[in-house]
Amino acid sequence: MESLTQHYQSIGFKDFRTYSNWCLANGFSTSKEKLPKFLEKEKKFVQTNKALHFLQQSNRPDNIKNFIRDYLENPKKYSYEAYYTPKLSKVARTLSQTVDPKKPYYRAYMDMLVYLDDNSKLLETDRFIRALWDVASWHDEWIQSFETWEPKSHNVDRQFSALTRHLLAKYHVPLFMDNAWLDNNLAYHTRHQMWFIHIGTGQNIRTAVDLPVPLTKMAAHHFLQAPASSTVEEAIRWGQVMSMNGSERLLRALRGTKLMIFDKVKEPFCQELIRFFIANPMLDMAQVGPLIDYIWNQKYQEQHIFVERGVINTLPPPQPNLSMNGRTIDTLMAQMERWHRQLGKEKKGGDRNWEHHKDIHDFEYVEGRRDNARLWRIEELISSAELSQEGRALGHCVASYSASCATGHCSIWSLSMETFEGRKKMITIEIDNQRYINQMRGKSNRPPDAKEKSIIHMWSTKEKVSIRSWRGW
Repeated sequence: MESLTQHYQSIGFKDFRTYSNWCLANGFSTSKEKLPKFLEKEKKFVQTNKALHFLQQSNRPDNIKNFIRDYLENPKKYSYEAYYTPKLSKVARTLSQTVDPKKPYYRAYMDMLVYLDDNSKLLETDRFIRALWDVASWHDEWIQSFETWEPKSHNVDRQFSALTRHLLAKYHVPLFMDNAWLDNNLAYHTRHQMWFIHIGTGQNIRTAVDLPVPLTKMAAHHFLQAPASSTVEEAIRWGQVMSMNGSERLLRALRGTKLMIFDKVKEPFCQELIRFFIANPMLDMAQVGPLIDYIWNQKYQEQHIFVERGVINTLPPPQPNLSMNGRTIDTLMAQMERWHRQLGKEKKGGDRNWEHHKDIHDFEYVEGRRDNARLWRIEELISSAELSQEGRALGHCVASYSASCATGHCSIWSLSMETFEGRKKMITIEIDNQRYINQMRGKSNRPPDAKEKSIIHMWSTKEKVSIRSWRGW
């Protein structure tokens, strides 16, 4: 078996330090222990870069029309590694992974790609190439041809918004509905696309098929006013909260909590809890997330009592009939503080450990080069000690998940960022046993920022993990 020294020398590096810096700059692990398949990827990367340089020097044209013609003739002979231009690589990757030549709208998609390559910047970005396939899948609902559309903005997001409305909407569709096409959550995106078309034909969202909860007339009105940054189902909660005279501050505090996951059985209590927060406007919004965690634990979370190794007693939730009627903020805060203190004593029974998830893997991604390089990591936390450390670093109560992790009800993952100055914890991620990301929280329960979202999205796509509808914070 080839040693690491032999490997890095074979691809042109004289010492490990130079090789390690190259790995960091190009998105490869800096570990001294690597599987053969990862070493092979590095070799292929070096070889491909040499080929790219040769092709670029030959001034070979970037011609999507010719590429699609050739691809239609023999798609099996093409792989996205074969193309030296980023655009052709992205198109080839999408075609090889998602497009079915047997679909009746296959030709419409191909023709649209050729047109958009000449008339827009939409093919410069992976997510639009993939989203356009979904737009093409509704070809029978198109009210105009793509050939009559012309971009009026250089911004690719605005171009995509304008194109989808040109094809599918006679009436105003709010910008957050773009997530119907851009959201990669297979559990929801077809439903959301139906709602996009429903609104675009002038119909009321209240009559849309498969709404998670019924909406009042006022909630439906506010739904259409939700911010462009909202996800589709987050906009539903926006409509409800604003129709109850709630505030934007409260909505921001609710992001990432259990209240952003719709469940028809639990919805009446969710409404009750929202009214409680609205009735207490002086509550520090930073306490909303922790309070919801505590209330959810008391009302819905089974309690797992460890008797001895391999023996666990499962008890019902402490307060399954919990109601918000008659409760005060002061009393509730005191109860939550006692709960947190109890969680802190959990280590008296010894550190709990559990196996790493068998089907979901850790993740590394490097951006930037040389001194500006940043290594992003997503790793599973596999002991109560690691959960406690995570909670202390980010100021939240993830330690409460120890029993659920040990019994396989969920798994907790940590997103961190490493630079030459050191490593910093950024976001804690909860995944349930159905492979859904339920929560993403940073320091003091903040939501992830745009960069953190993009890293988590790359990882979840690679590992085939779905993200709940409030993903697009």
